[in-house]
Amino acid sequence: MMIKEIQANLQSELMLVDDLILQATESEVGLIQKIRESYIKQPGRKKMRPTIILLSAKCIGFESRKIVELAAIIEMMHLATLLHDDVIDNASTRRNQPSMYAAYGSRPAVLMGDFIYGCAFKAIANLQSIDVTSKIADATQRMIEGEVLQYSQRRNPHMSLDDYNFIINAKTACLFSVGNSCLSSLANFSSTALSNFAWHLGMAYQITDDILDINVDNCALNKEHGKDLSDGLVTLPILMARKFATPEECQVIDQVIQGERPWQYALPAIKNSKAIEHCEKIAYIHIQKAQQALSEIQESDAKQQLLNLLSNLPKRRK
Repeated sequence: MMIKEIQANLQSELMLVDDLILQATESEVGLIQKIRESYIKQPGRKKMRPTIILLSAKCIGFESRKIVELAAIIEMMHLATLLHDDVIDNASTRRNQPSMYAAYGSRPAVLMGDFIYGCAFKAIANLQSIDVTSKIADATQRMIEGEVLQYSQRRNPHMSLDDYNFIINAKTACLFSVGNSCLSSLANFSSTALSNFAWHLGMAYQITDDILDINVDNCALNKEHGKDLSDGLVTLPILMARKFATPEECQVIDQVIQGERPWQYALPAIKNSKAIEHCEKIAYIHIQKAQQALSEIQESDAKQQLLNLLSNLPKRRK
């Protein structure tokens, strides 16, 4: 509920973000219009990235139309990656609704993702900032590298913690961070405090997401448990389970990763090794570092809302 309460105070700005996304993705092609309408207006979107950009801008007193434009660009990039992810993962649902992949097929979903990416870069050009363009181009390259590395490491029980950190940095934290880094550029704000805050928040956010996937005690999750493990993705809970489990339990985990047993067979090892508790400690370290980054920012209601987001991150249930 915390994110919804915070977003209630940003309702007008977030509506402008969505309006800009709809305007930017207008097309004369009927199928694009049809997918765009159902996808962008799909209920359940968290809108975390634009929320963080809007609040961060308030923290430094930066007021400009460019803030909403930047928030729309970062959200478009996120939406495009989700379309591609659903195809790669053969995901039939997204936010308890049929995914675009399930509704329209893989080719339209991939092409729609490409189209939204293209629209985002057209919007980036309108900002007329070489620095912003360069930063987002670098982030895009990194995001694709993360996706490729994750794909190459599927069903590999010996994937390293370094590879895991590279993947969640590239796929999640990088986009959180680049949004605030670009905001700092547009505002001529020389400190890296906002981008550092957003990076650590993004890392903690993804670790929490990985915990949610495997935590069967959480009945509020709005998607099926064990999806990552069923797909052979090695996430932090699995790395921690393998690190602290017995050799016999590791063997079972490896069989699950390699698709030789259903994912539920790994649950006893995850519980016995206290893998979730180990992950929560790592997420908390990122939360602390995000709080430290914000300590450089002057006190304000917006800063307090960002701190509230951080403190409530471990309480996520969906």
